[in-house]
Amino acid sequence: MNVTLLDSEKIKRYLTLKFKGVYGIGSQGNEDADYIINCLKDFISNDNSIQGVICDFSEMEYTFGNRLAKIFDTNLLRPNKALFVRIIPRSTDYLNWKSLIEECTSGLADDYLMNSTSAAIKDMNRKINQ
Repeated sequence: MNVTLLDSEKIKRYLTLKFKGVYGIGSQGNEDADYIINCLKDFISNDNSIQGVICDFSEMEYTFGNRLAKIFDTNLLRPNKALFVRIIPRSTDYLNWKSLIEECTSGLADDYLMNSTSAAIKDMNRKINQ
């Protein structure tokens, strides 16, 4: 495994997890994806007040690997409950994340990709209050 959890923080009703490392390319990244997903599940399952998750990958290199798209499957993370997911990618990996989102989810990259924790929180607050 090439990815580790660097930090976690709860800000009001949002969970921020910061990861670092080099995500394996293709199927070599499956173990990394499973680790990230399990971290999310572990934190979320212990706190029902969490309404959104911010995955800060600004220190994690991501090139390609479809299994990571499971982080956008909120029913996998928390069955039958609403949950927002936002991603802070490493700036040089933005297009890689955009490709993953647009090829493997029904969403648009702009709905998920943020440039900071504060932008992610602001975006999720706006969605909750609609």
